[in-house]
Amino acid sequence: MAEFLSIPLSIAAPDERRRNVFREVTRPTFNRLQPPMSRICRHLAFSTLRTQTPAVEMLRYMNPQFIGALSEACLVEEE
Repeated sequence: MAEFLSIPLSIAAPDERRRNVFREVTRPTFNRLQPPMSRICRHLAFSTLRTQTPAVEMLRYMNPQFIGALSEACLVEEE
């Protein structure tokens, strides 16, 4: 199977939607991809984005490394 994506992805979502983001990213459909979506997709909480980016105009200067440092891997937690 060919590689699906080779770029880092981040989903910015409200804090209360975190579990839903993880659940969707780890769906069987996305786990069959190479690499699995959960390995390349990260969750970026709105609260983190608000506290770590002092001004909206700074958002255009964000780079993938900065976003990666603020976000978390979309791994399903044991319930």
